[in-house]
Amino acid sequence: MILQLAVGPRFDYEDARPISDQMALAMHYSNRGAELLRLEEPERAREMLKIATAVDPTWSHAWVNLGVAFRRSGELEAAEAAYRRALIVAPDHVQAYHNLAMLLWLRDRRDAASEILRLLDRRDNRDPFVYLSLGDMSRREQRPDEARRFYRRAARLAPKSAEPLAALGLLAVLDEKRPRAERLLRRAEKRAPDEERVIRLRKALELSSGVESSVSG
Repeated sequence: MILQLAVGPRFDYEDARPISDQMALAMHYSNRGAELLRLEEPERAREMLKIATAVDPTWSHAWVNLGVAFRRSGELEAAEAAYRRALIVAPDHVQAYHNLAMLLWLRDRRDAASEILRLLDRRDNRDPFVYLSLGDMSRREQRPDEARRFYRRAARLAPKSAEPLAALGLLAVLDEKRPRAERLLRRAEKRAPDEERVIRLRKALELSSGVESSVSG
């Protein structure tokens, strides 16, 4: 039996690699679990993902998805254990580090979360959305220079994305650098005017404009 696991209608068989029946079955249950997570059904997802990790305990993606299911069900200790298991079997799994850091933050273990974030920052990571999240966390901790550095890295990794530009613009609003924020908004709007961060930046500028007008009046 041959399973074709690919995205899109076409598949380059020169790049195909064989996988065991065990991994193929684990991937099936993991994908089903991820689908249920998208449908906001964490309990059902959890059962699928438990099967995936039992079938092939080395499939790190299944452990990460299982951690997400546990977290969404409010089982934070189990979620942490799943993320850490993912890192045992795949020490380079960036999403596992990312999810674990976010979970530790939620559990008020900020020193541990910060340590993981520093590790992420040193890794050869190419996922811009990880850096957006890292920047958001730095901004919430009132470390704007660090947040700016993360957002800029996200912008370099995703040069066509509006999100990093809008994130930098929101920082500029906080720094009372309105001309820079406006420039960033114009650039972001050309890429995705309806993106959530772009909308927030637009509203922040409108609000700051109203405050300035009332003060000058």
